[in-house]
Amino acid sequence: MMRDIDNPAMVKHGIPWAAMTGVVSAELASRGFTGIPSILGAEKYQEWAADIGENYLIVDGVVWKKKGYACCGWAHAAVEGAHELVKNNQIALEEIDHIIVEAFHETARLGTKLPLTTEQAQFNLAWPVAAMLVDGEVGPRQTLEKRLKDPLIQNLASKIEIIESEELNELCRLHAQGDPKGCFASIVTIKLKNGEAFNSGLIKGGLSYGDPGWSRETMAEKFRWQTNHVLETSQIDQVLDIGWHFDEMDSTRKLIDLVR
Repeated sequence: MMRDIDNPAMVKHGIPWAAMTGVVSAELASRGFTGIPSILGAEKYQEWAADIGENYLIVDGVVWKKKGYACCGWAHAAVEGAHELVKNNQIALEEIDHIIVEAFHETARLGTKLPLTTEQAQFNLAWPVAAMLVDGEVGPRQTLEKRLKDPLIQNLASKIEIIESEELNELCRLHAQGDPKGCFASIVTIKLKNGEAFNSGLIKGGLSYGDPGWSRETMAEKFRWQTNHVLETSQIDQVLDIGWHFDEMDSTRKLIDLVR
């Protein structure tokens, strides 16, 4: 994963390939294709496999990113902290001299280098922070290649500095261990040209497992926001309807034809 953070690429941590491998493996097995035993068949892993088909890790293991945050989840706290500072203090963007983001190690690895590709824009800290301040959201319209030469966003992104914080590293470590005291967090300081400075205090990134507060309506709203620049409204409605009844379908052909 960190190799992808350092060298942003289309494979996105290889998640799609893992999903495809699982589907293909099931298809092959259904046709009698044999393979080496799964590690889940070993005695030491029996507890993992004992409740297959009853309890699903994905229910508590998926986080839904907020609408407006189409970027790496580790950047969300900084994006939110900077946005709230500007909004609450009525800061004019042209008056900003410097933005300092204190963050944990993984967030710091996202870096501040101006992106050349959409993947670099998504796996970046400075770009989504600057885009949120300029547009009020970080979505496809802010992270696709045609927007990456926007002088307003570029100028603001160039003013952002990241400082790794041991305090925030510890909070991240606790979060990884499942400790409720832990979190993904950042602290944002905005310095103005007139010498004034505004500090956000500790801002949590809003990523928690399992994620509360999501409904079909919320997910549908985000899906429409993410796809309305590439799909017609009628297509979006049909795709959503298929999604809600996907387990009842005999074939994926209708879905593929819709989005193709």
